[in-house]
Amino acid sequence: MLPALVDTPLVARMSAAYDLKSASEGFNINLIARTLMDSTHHIQKQLTGWFMRRTASSGVRRVSALAAAVATEVGSVRADNQDRVAVARGWDKDGRPFAVAAVADGIGGMQDGALCAAMALAGLFAEVAEQARAGSPFHEWLPRAVDVANVAVHAKFRGDGGSTLVAALMGADGKVAWTNIGDSRVYHQLAGKLVRLSTDDTIAGQLGKGREAGPDQSKLLQFIGIGNPIEPGLGMIDSPAGQVLLASDGVHFLDSTPWFEAIIAYAPDPGVCVRRLTDLSKACGGHDNASACVMGLALDAQEREPEFSSALEIWDPFGDLQIIVSQTPAIAAAKPSSIEPFDARHPAPPAMASVEPALPDAVEAPAPSATPFASEKSQKKPRKTNGPKKTKPSNNRKSAEEDGAHALPDEPPLFVMEFQSKQK
Repeated sequence: MLPALVDTPLVARMSAAYDLKSASEGFNINLIARTLMDSTHHIQKQLTGWFMRRTASSGVRRVSALAAAVATEVGSVRADNQDRVAVARGWDKDGRPFAVAAVADGIGGMQDGALCAAMALAGLFAEVAEQARAGSPFHEWLPRAVDVANVAVHAKFRGDGGSTLVAALMGADGKVAWTNIGDSRVYHQLAGKLVRLSTDDTIAGQLGKGREAGPDQSKLLQFIGIGNPIEPGLGMIDSPAGQVLLASDGVHFLDSTPWFEAIIAYAPDPGVCVRRLTDLSKACGGHDNASACVMGLALDAQEREPEFSSALEIWDPFGDLQIIVSQTPAIAAAKPSSIEPFDARHPAPPAMASVEPALPDAVEAPAPSATPFASEKSQKKPRKTNGPKKTKPSNNRKSAEEDGAHALPDEPPLFVMEFQSKQK
């Protein structure tokens, strides 16, 4: 059954669903809030904010839908984690699925490395989704996405901040493309053999030298945020089988050891693989942030799009979200009166946190929402009292009518509740 169609000043249509897990599982709340958006710019801003939300410094997550896993580790030396790693799945204009994985490593010693990495991933995912939705040729998706990410970071920092970026893109027809900017790397693992595909954008990398090269030869020649022109490394995987590994330099410094290839070859699943790689990096000194992604190169082309067209599902080591960027013809043709209202089929959700991360100065915060989710501070266990107690209503929370009156209709907010997974 189709969700109800709701007309508000904030967004033409919105649907939400929630699922309360049992108390034995710690009362975890899973919520998907879907907002129809038709602007890549809006998606990019929302993704940047989501990637900059407060999380643990280290994490790992399996993505069974893509036979993939992502992990990140702050290490033993750095105070914060400036790496960002994620995988995403979407559908093109013909309803065929695609998958993209990416790692971005914010450059230390420059401005706001974490923000640069978040903006790089956000620009990449938003533009890949746009190219898929527009029906552009497959080989143009990654070059255009790299350009969008580079322009976005450069517009903010003017070359004083940047990030590496490495990505792998898998289409429904079996094509697999990859790209790299900076010194993060792409590897292809097939039949127990690991092959490095990318070349580092350093003097040492261009000359084919290893870690024996001096510090001067290890400086980046280009990065996301350097401005135009930029020449990303691009390639196709001729045998789309096995799995692809994306790694920041905090992980791939281990590839000069015999353990690196052995860990990847003998790991029973992608989750164990990325966990072992980041753990080994920390055990070997943890001199840098370490992030890795492993994704199997087998996409189910028969899997059709969900009830909303062009949905973009994204997973990082700490949670996942779903963005609806357009609607199916069935949703567009449906009349509100012919569909059972959402509230009639589901009771009102209990008070829960609205995940609207504190955005940095580079990202404009979305307009306040009319959805009456409680703030994080209001989620407290009720006190036991001997009788009813009157409380004064808070003046800090705007009513739904006030929110709708002041919100900009062309910038709908995106409400996302992340799915928290148990650490394994």
